[in-house]
Amino acid sequence: LCGWLRERASLGDEIVLHNGYHGAPAVKGNNSGNVTIRPLAGASPRLKNLVVSNASRWVIQGLDICPEHAGVGTVVEGTLVDIKGSCSRVTVSDCTIKSALDIDGWTAADWYAFAADRGILTAAPFTTLSGNRILYTGFGITVRKTAPNTTVERNLIKAFYQDGFGAFADDCVFEYNTVTDSYVDDANHDDFFQSWSTDSDGT
Repeated sequence: LCGWLRERASLGDEIVLHNGYHGAPAVKGNNSGNVTIRPLAGASPRLKNLVVSNASRWVIQGLDICPEHAGVGTVVEGTLVDIKGSCSRVTVSDCTIKSALDIDGWTAADWYAFAADRGILTAAPFTTLSGNRILYTGFGITVRKTAPNTTVERNLIKAFYQDGFGAFADDCVFEYNTVTDSYVDDANHDDFFQSWSTDSDGT
């Protein structure tokens, strides 16, 4: 699909997903206008995780992303939605992104063993993250220094054990987000919102 899209996708095209498990897709390709990946009306497509690389002008919306869709006990140790620095103008909206189907009974050790490191990580400029629900992760949403002009709005980060937001790029907007339920008492300096500035050398 990705190779076909790179050659032919253009403004207004859509990939419409039916019910079922769609694995761990990689979204690639630079489009001339926004191309949307979304569920068929009434459908609930399920993914293990998602990587976006070498891509621009994609709108990804309404997906249910959880490693345990691949089988109970499946773990993704890294990032559930990873938008690489080779991208630009990627939108992720109205998705449910979580490390597990259920955390009832989790101990501190279970958080370390089963929670993904991050819900969403973007290193790409002009990212838009809107209306997503991020559950049971270490970090919720992290915006790298290489992702200026990113908009993060109306997201819910619920039940996390490191930082809710990490905001490290210039000229970004964070607004109307909700962060709640920090778990695990450890040596990490946990924050609901964490940000700092660096020079060109990263100091």
